[in-house]
Amino acid sequence: MTNRVILVDKENNKIGTEEKIQAHLKSLLHRAFSIFIFNDNKEILLQKRAENKYHSGSLWTNTCCSHPYDGLSTLECAEIRLVEEMGIKTKLEEIFSFIYKESFQNGLTEYEYDHVFFGNYSSDPILNPEEASEFKWIKINDLKNDIDENPNRYTAWLKIMFTNYFKFFESYENNIFFSGLLFVIIANLFHVYNSVLRYFNYADFKKVLYSATLTIILIHSYHFFLFKNYKKEKFLIQL
Repeated sequence: MTNRVILVDKENNKIGTEEKIQAHLKSLLHRAFSIFIFNDNKEILLQKRAENKYHSGSLWTNTCCSHPYDGLSTLECAEIRLVEEMGIKTKLEEIFSFIYKESFQNGLTEYEYDHVFFGNYSSDPILNPEEASEFKWIKINDLKNDIDENPNRYTAWLKIMFTNYFKFFESYENNIFFSGLLFVIIANLFHVYNSVLRYFNYADFKKVLYSATLTIILIHSYHFFLFKNYKKEKFLIQL
């Protein structure tokens, strides 16, 4: 990634660029992204930031985070950085965005318009030691509980997201659950169909089965529609 960050206003409109450390010394609002990778067990992949990071070293945080640069979209930069830091190549989707401001003892301040991406990947990462020293997989609610009990172990932005925007993580987890549940229900319906077909009128049973399947699909589609619209909301922390 380049050492220049994109400066933005509170509506995320670009107003210029600045060298990264200077932007943090001057507390300038700039564009950033945070990535959360989930595995098939609905666990989040965390990284422990390398000790020599310019701030928040040796703290646990989300899978990957950085700053986009001119010439590529925020999504493209996020996907590139995920490979650079964690050796992970997977599809990402933006879920929400927010503004936060946090000052550190070394004189730097994070003042970011942060775009948050979710993705799925079930293998262990390959860490870039200049960026991360450890990783772990953890359940969403276990992470929330540990953040509440041991906040000094975690980065400021991760604590903000799990305090103010936890509903997005719950919604993601529930959507995965309902998708799996739908598959199981439909698979069992067709098993029943094949098992009892010989004992019932074919045409009547087929109508019942199709009606039941359509009902389940409509319910799932309605849930998915609500989730897709709900997760695209934009929230700003009032500073």
